[in-house]
Amino acid sequence: MANQLRERLLLQRYIAYRYPQHHVRTGCPLGTVPESLIIEYGRTAALRVARKMRPEVDALVVDGETRRLIEAKIVRWVDGLAKLPLYKAMLPDTPELEQYRSWPVKMRLVIPFTQANMELTAQRVGVELEQFSTPEIDEYLTNTLPFYHTAEYKRRRAQVLDTRTALGVE
Repeated sequence: MANQLRERLLLQRYIAYRYPQHHVRTGCPLGTVPESLIIEYGRTAALRVARKMRPEVDALVVDGETRRLIEAKIVRWVDGLAKLPLYKAMLPDTPELEQYRSWPVKMRLVIPFTQANMELTAQRVGVELEQFSTPEIDEYLTNTLPFYHTAEYKRRRAQVLDTRTALGVE
């Protein structure tokens, strides 16, 4: 399971655990839609056309009084902390979220572990950290990640990829 899939699993389980009754948009596009697209296609179609050109936050939770931007990361916590303030800056220009424009915004990074440096950095950029994990991710962090860069792991991974190629699976 690639990290992108693990992060999606982490996000889905977290949302189900923390926000089961809330309005949640996953893969929520942010920022402006070029005026030229709106003129050419109309507003509704322009939103669809522009979707691939706009960054997406992992999840946007609307809880009745607050907008919460959520990024889920397995190990690349700096990426999550860097993205969230940028995403927050894009919210006022996001046409799909106009009705929530006056609501306060909170930013949250969901990650299976924390450390002092991460906590300090998150506090300085105004991001809440929430430690959350799943058994699958715990197993990955314990039994796979520590060995990822070893020669033995690389050799076994190359064998798996060669086998998949030989079988026409990938």
